[in-house]
Amino acid sequence: MITRRNFLGTTAIIGAAGAAILGGQESKPVANAAAGGAPESTVANSASSGATVGTYLATRLEQAGVRDYFVVPGDFNLILLDQLLENPRLRMIGCCNELNAGYAADGYARSNGVAAMVVTYSVGGLSALNAVTCAYSEDLPVIVVVGGINSDSEWQDKIIHHALGEVRYDYQREIYAHVTAGAFSVRHAADAPALIDGAIDLALRRRKPVMLEIACNLASMPVPAPRPRRFDAAPASDAAALADAADHAAELLNKASRPVLVAGSKLRPPASREAFLKLADAAGYAVASVPAGKGMFPETHPAYAGIYWGPVSWPGVASVSSRPMPTSSPERCCRITPRPAIPR
Repeated sequence: MITRRNFLGTTAIIGAAGAAILGGQESKPVANAAAGGAPESTVANSASSGATVGTYLATRLEQAGVRDYFVVPGDFNLILLDQLLENPRLRMIGCCNELNAGYAADGYARSNGVAAMVVTYSVGGLSALNAVTCAYSEDLPVIVVVGGINSDSEWQDKIIHHALGEVRYDYQREIYAHVTAGAFSVRHAADAPALIDGAIDLALRRRKPVMLEIACNLASMPVPAPRPRRFDAAPASDAAALADAADHAAELLNKASRPVLVAGSKLRPPASREAFLKLADAAGYAVASVPAGKGMFPETHPAYAGIYWGPVSWPGVASVSSRPMPTSSPERCCRITPRPAIPR
């Protein structure tokens, strides 16, 4: 009896064999096409590990810090969702539509530091695009997992439902490439571990969304069990450039008679907020926030002056933060909007 769970999971093997099982005929064992032509021994070793592409992804999300993920089911991600549910330490949260899921993930990333969402191919992925674009502009690591088309469909040149009605399948990844740190497509099970690890690592290092499209027939395919891994390693910075920048900033601020710190939205990462608070405490300067940076600095702090927004600033804040400053003036307004280091 063929069930929904194993139907899509067996199509890659059937496609690789290149023959239907008719009249009791048996096809010879072949390498798993979904595993990129991996030898039978490799597939067997993967199967003995008990991990699948979907459970591997679940473990990596857990290791990255995700505890809740937001989903909209669709026929291309059903098997993947089944596999994710195998991890009891992750909680699936169903959403009404993909845009809601995207903004839920956006809010979760702001609070938790990283978020994940799972949608279906094309109609789902494109519906979430506006929320993902928002997360990109706000430096939020949202991992967008998309259940992709069957990996056998590409060489069959078939028109796929929920798509554009044309024989081209990679447009979703191409679109996402413009609003993510990286858009990846898993077309062979053997490639899944490296692509999953790389996508999550990139999202956390760049503090940007990533898109990971996983072919629907691969979600239950066996892969090696995930090894222990940490995704919270801080990116390396140029020590000499950092020291020079700090010296230059200190020189400017020490010459000023009434320096002011202005907090911006790039303080969202917790480590940045903590460092900014230490700077404010040590310096004793007045502190204002731009609207996008509201909440990044404690408003009960004795140095907090209010919101700076040009002529519509809080009373008294504009005169402190934006006084005319000729080049000979000792006044200095230091706007703190650090960007995360971008790896080479």
